Amino acid sequence: MSKRILVVDDEADVLEIIKDRLESHGYEVATLTHGQQCIEFLKKDSVDLILLDIEMPEMNGMEVLEIVHRDYPHIPVIILSATTTRATARGTLEKGAVDYILKPFSPVELMEKVRKYTS
Repeated sequence: MSKRILVVDDEADVLEIIKDRLESHGYEVATLTHGQQCIEFLKKDSVDLILLDIEMPEMNGMEVLEIVHRDYPHIPVIILSATTTRATARGTLEKGAVDYILKPFSPVELMEKVRKYTS
Protein backbone atom coordinates (compact mmCIF):
# COMPACT_ATOMS: atom_id res chain seq x y z
CA MET A 1 0.00 0.00 0.00
CA SER A 2 1.50 3.33 -1.03
CA LYS A 3 1.82 6.21 1.37
CA ARG A 4 -0.39 9.27 0.77
CA ILE A 5 1.19 12.70 0.75
CA LEU A 6 -0.58 16.05 0.63
CA VAL A 7 1.38 18.94 -0.89
CA VAL A 8 0.04 22.46 -0.23
CA ASP A 9 1.72 25.29 -2.14
CA ASP A 10 0.38 28.24 -4.12
CA GLU A 11 3.02 27.83 -6.84
CA ALA A 12 1.81 25.51 -9.61
CA ASP A 13 5.36 24.76 -10.80
CA VAL A 14 6.43 23.64 -7.33
CA LEU A 15 3.36 21.41 -6.99
CA GLU A 16 4.04 19.78 -10.36
CA ILE A 17 7.72 19.14 -9.63
CA ILE A 18 7.05 17.65 -6.19
CA LYS A 19 4.10 15.58 -7.39
CA ASP A 20 6.09 14.13 -10.31
CA ARG A 21 9.05 13.30 -8.08
CA LEU A 22 6.96 11.65 -5.36
CA GLU A 23 4.78 9.68 -7.77
CA SER A 24 7.88 8.39 -9.54
CA HIS A 25 8.89 6.91 -6.18
CA GLY A 26 5.52 5.20 -5.66
CA TYR A 27 3.75 7.72 -3.44
CA GLU A 28 0.13 8.72 -3.89
CA VAL A 29 0.01 12.52 -4.03
CA ALA A 30 -2.75 15.10 -3.63
CA THR A 31 -2.02 18.77 -4.28
CA LEU A 32 -3.77 21.92 -3.08
CA THR A 33 -3.05 25.61 -3.54
CA HIS A 34 -4.54 27.20 -0.40
CA GLY A 35 -4.34 26.58 3.33
CA GLN A 36 -8.11 26.48 3.84
CA GLN A 37 -8.33 23.73 1.21
CA CYS A 38 -5.92 21.70 3.32
CA ILE A 39 -8.11 21.95 6.41
CA GLU A 40 -11.22 20.96 4.43
CA PHE A 41 -9.36 18.08 2.77
CA LEU A 42 -8.26 16.64 6.12
CA LYS A 43 -11.86 16.57 7.37
CA LYS A 44 -12.64 14.00 4.65
CA ASP A 45 -9.36 12.29 3.80
CA SER A 46 -6.32 10.98 5.60
CA VAL A 47 -2.70 11.33 4.61
CA ASP A 48 0.62 10.02 5.90
CA LEU A 49 2.54 13.30 5.45
CA ILE A 50 1.93 16.96 4.56
CA LEU A 51 4.41 19.15 2.69
CA LEU A 52 3.27 22.69 3.51
CA ASP A 53 4.37 26.04 2.09
CA ILE A 54 4.56 28.94 4.55
CA GLU A 55 3.79 31.88 2.24
CA MET A 56 0.29 31.46 0.80
CA PRO A 57 -2.61 33.86 0.30
CA GLU A 58 -5.64 33.86 2.58
CA MET A 59 -4.49 31.31 5.19
CA ASN A 60 -0.73 31.03 5.51
CA GLY A 61 1.22 27.90 6.34
CA MET A 62 1.78 28.81 9.98
CA GLU A 63 -1.99 29.04 10.55
CA VAL A 64 -2.48 25.70 8.80
CA LEU A 65 0.36 24.13 10.79
CA GLU A 66 -1.22 25.18 14.09
CA ILE A 67 -4.59 23.64 13.12
CA VAL A 68 -3.04 20.44 11.80
CA HIS A 69 -0.83 20.08 14.86
CA ARG A 70 -3.82 20.59 17.16
CA ASP A 71 -6.47 18.53 15.30
CA TYR A 72 -4.33 15.93 13.50
CA PRO A 73 -1.20 15.53 15.66
CA HIS A 74 -0.47 12.11 14.12
CA ILE A 75 0.21 13.64 10.68
CA PRO A 76 3.81 14.83 10.25
CA VAL A 77 4.23 18.20 8.52
CA ILE A 78 7.33 19.26 6.62
CA ILE A 79 7.49 23.00 5.94
CA LEU A 80 8.46 24.26 2.47
CA SER A 81 9.66 27.82 2.14
CA ALA A 82 11.53 30.10 -0.22
CA THR A 83 11.37 33.24 1.90
CA THR A 84 12.06 31.83 5.33
CA THR A 85 15.50 31.91 6.87
CA ARG A 86 16.91 28.76 8.41
CA ALA A 87 16.31 30.22 11.89
CA THR A 88 12.66 30.97 11.11
CA ALA A 89 12.23 27.54 9.55
CA ARG A 90 13.63 25.96 12.72
CA GLY A 91 11.04 27.99 14.63
CA THR A 92 8.31 26.09 12.79
CA LEU A 93 9.55 22.97 14.58
CA GLU A 94 8.43 24.56 17.85
CA LYS A 95 4.96 25.03 16.30
CA GLY A 96 4.65 21.34 15.44
CA ALA A 97 6.44 20.78 12.13
CA VAL A 98 8.72 17.74 12.05
CA ASP A 99 11.17 19.22 9.54
CA TYR A 100 11.63 21.89 6.88
CA ILE A 101 12.94 22.20 3.34
CA LEU A 102 14.16 25.53 2.00
CA LYS A 103 13.43 26.31 -1.66
CA PRO A 104 15.07 25.77 -4.00
CA PHE A 105 15.60 22.23 -2.81
CA SER A 106 17.33 19.26 -4.34
CA PRO A 107 15.35 16.16 -5.34
CA VAL A 108 17.67 14.13 -3.11
CA GLU A 109 16.88 16.27 -0.04
CA LEU A 110 13.14 16.05 -0.77
CA MET A 111 13.18 12.28 -1.04
CA GLU A 112 15.40 11.78 2.03
CA LYS A 113 13.04 13.80 4.21
CA VAL A 114 9.87 12.25 2.78
CA ARG A 115 11.22 8.73 3.31
CA LYS A 116 12.28 9.59 6.85
CA TYR A 117 8.70 10.47 7.85
CA THR A 118 6.81 7.88 5.81
CA SER A 119 8.77 4.73 6.62
